[in-house]
Amino acid sequence: MVIPIRFPIIFYRRLNENPRASYVGRMRRRNARGDDKKMNQTKRAPPSRVRYLQRNPVVSFHLPADLRDRLRAMAAEDGVTIAAYVKRFLSDLAARDDEKEKARREGYRAGYEEARRRYEIRYRCSVCGGSMTIPPGSPCHNSIVRHLHKDGWGHHACVKAR
Repeated sequence: MVIPIRFPIIFYRRLNENPRASYVGRMRRRNARGDDKKMNQTKRAPPSRVRYLQRNPVVSFHLPADLRDRLRAMAAEDGVTIAAYVKRFLSDLAARDDEKEKARREGYRAGYEEARRRYEIRYRCSVCGGSMTIPPGSPCHNSIVRHLHKDGWGHHACVKAR
C-alpha cells in the first residue's frame, strides 16, 4: 500500500499561506528591487485622449432608479443619448436665464424712465433758454424745498385743516 505524501499541503497550512500568495509576494519583492517594473505600471493615455478629457471632463451623479428610468425614457423619446439630452436641457435653461435677465433689465429701464418723466423737475435756463433738470440733493433742489416749506406748501388735507 502506497501512502500519498501530503508534505506540501501541510507545509502551506503550517505557514498559513497558499502557493499563489507566495508567488505574489515574490513578485512584489522583485518589483521592490526594480527587476520587473511592468507589473505595477499603469497604461499611459495617448495625448489626444488627455486633451479630450481636459475639454470634456467626466460628470457623474447618482439618481434613484425611478428618476433614472424617467431620464432614459425622455432621452429615448427625443431620440438622443442621455448626454445629448442633458446638454440640450442645460442650454435651454441658460437661454431661459438670459431671457429673464433681459426682461428684468428692460423692466428696470422702463420703470426708471417712467419715474424720471413723472417726478423730474425741469425748467428753462434764464440765460440761454435751454432745458435743465434738477438732480435730487443738489443746492437748487434744496432751495426749492426751502422755498416750498417757507411758503406753506403741504398736503391738500393738511393745508385745508389749518
